Amino acid sequence: MIVGLVSGTQRIELRELPEPEPSPGRAVVEIACCGVCGTDLEAWATGAPYNPAICGHEWAGTVAKLPADVRSLREGDRVALGIAPACGACDPCRAGDPAHCQPAFLGMLGLGPLAAAHGGFARAIAVDAARLVPVRAGISDASAALLEPSAVALHAVRRTGLRVGDTAVVLGAGPIGLLVLQCALAAGAGAVAVVEPNSSRRQRAEQLGAGVGLDPSRDDVEFTRTMARAGDLMGISLYDHLIVSRRGYVSLKEKGLL
Repeated sequence: MIVGLVSGTQRIELRELPEPEPSPGRAVVEIACCGVCGTDLEAWATGAPYNPAICGHEWAGTVAKLPADVRSLREGDRVALGIAPACGACDPCRAGDPAHCQPAFLGMLGLGPLAAAHGGFARAIAVDAARLVPVRAGISDASAALLEPSAVALHAVRRTGLRVGDTAVVLGAGPIGLLVLQCALAAGAGAVAVVEPNSSRRQRAEQLGAGVGLDPSRDDVEFTRTMARAGDLMGISLYDHLIVSRRGYVSLKEKGLL
């Protein structure tokens, strides 16, 4: 089976590896869609050593083969790759801190017993079944492949304690920033402003529901005027909530939360 691996600066190597087979605890998934993470791009651009197990780690597909000991899934199930649940046996888990489970964290990094032999730039992969998240009907393969970055964005919004009707500001409209924007809106934010110097990214943020996109690279006078117009567009005074500097730094007014 052909597998794509980042093997050097601006180099992707196609290697012939054995066909994946099920083994105790590991299912074989036929990959339908695999995203390209920023870490994949960075490894490709810099040539830094890159673990093959995480070369393509945002994917979705269909369960093709199962071992006898996996009963939580069926062949034909649509799944996406996630982080394994806490093991319950390592030191952090036994200390009541499952969020820092060591095997789960190592598996996310492509290390330890939960690591796969290669990443998702392949036709199929054998992976620990505990990391497979069922995908319901109606969700496209491309959307399902965004499970992991979407979970990052959702977790970030949850940690802010955002309340219905709150004003939110997202710094940066890259892939994660755009997902944070959508999660904030879904969580009930009354208005969301996005600070982003790239014009095409600002436009995309506004298409996805941002009340306004702010360019921090403008001079102070023009940026101040833009802030005022942004507040008018969203029906609020942004100055009642925050101050955004020309370099993108945010200062919050009284009772603000960052």
